[in-house]
Amino acid sequence: EVASLAKTLRNSGMVLSAAISAPLAVVGKSALTMAADFEQSLNIMQQVTGATDGQMQMLQDQALQLGADTVFGAGDAAEAMLELAKAGMTVEEASAAISGVMDLAAASGAGLGQAATIAASALNTFGLDASESARVADLLAAGANASAAEITDLAQGLQQGGFAFDMAGQNVDDLVA
Repeated sequence: EVASLAKTLRNSGMVLSAAISAPLAVVGKSALTMAADFEQSLNIMQQVTGATDGQMQMLQDQALQLGADTVFGAGDAAEAMLELAKAGMTVEEASAAISGVMDLAAASGAGLGQAATIAASALNTFGLDASESARVADLLAAGANASAAEITDLAQGLQQGGFAFDMAGQNVDDLVA
């Protein structure tokens, strides 16, 4: 009886241990992957912008803070900042624009990278300052929510008609309307 009980407990212990260890291993691997992606986004950001170590530390701190304060992770924030830099924004402009991009992503359901590309495109097309990203994000989100159009539809409209609107003296508000 004692030997049988000991065997049953040992088998139960191995099953319980596996049930706990396997998910922990997956979580650990996921965390390492997220950390690597975050670091990679920041490294590419430095290459794209030529940012100084001080500027990179500021961006890293901002991304970590945004990850703690919002529904998005720090890696998502770093990726979005990278997309803004790829669109031609300086470190300071990307830093100023990121909160508007996060607003756009949250309101539209788009990913942060996609929202960054859409916002940067609108800002660049109409020659707007990065500090206007929150206003542009609100405008785009409101346009998508007030119509049958998705944010991707508005992005395509910006891409196809933005230059013509800008050349005709029209603003982003008119195009979204």
